[in-house]
Amino acid sequence: MPTYVVKTGRRRKKRRKKLHSGVTPKQHADRTHSKNRAKNRYGIDLNREMRLAIKKAVESGQAVPSDCGYSTRTRDVYENVVPGHPDVPVVYSHHTKSPVTLRPKEHSCDKEKK
Repeated sequence: MPTYVVKTGRRRKKRRKKLHSGVTPKQHADRTHSKNRAKNRYGIDLNREMRLAIKKAVESGQAVPSDCGYSTRTRDVYENVVPGHPDVPVVYSHHTKSPVTLRPKEHSCDKEKK
């Protein structure tokens, strides 16, 4: 007759591994996506200093909520956050505390006005 072994103790939850720079994979994905969209849509080089300036503008209340796009529970759309480009709508994630993407101004605003 087989012998069964009863496991005792607490079961540990697997943790997500962080990348070598100390960010989670979701943060890394948000960073690369926003960097690519900034370069493709507006020709802006979204580097670390600009990313931190966007974060500071949103957290200090300088950012203006935008009419382009829509907000969710963890993400909001802001304008007047990109230094030197006040009319660029930025989707900011409050969960990862970083910009997610830069919306194309002409497409998203024109559809909502009609």
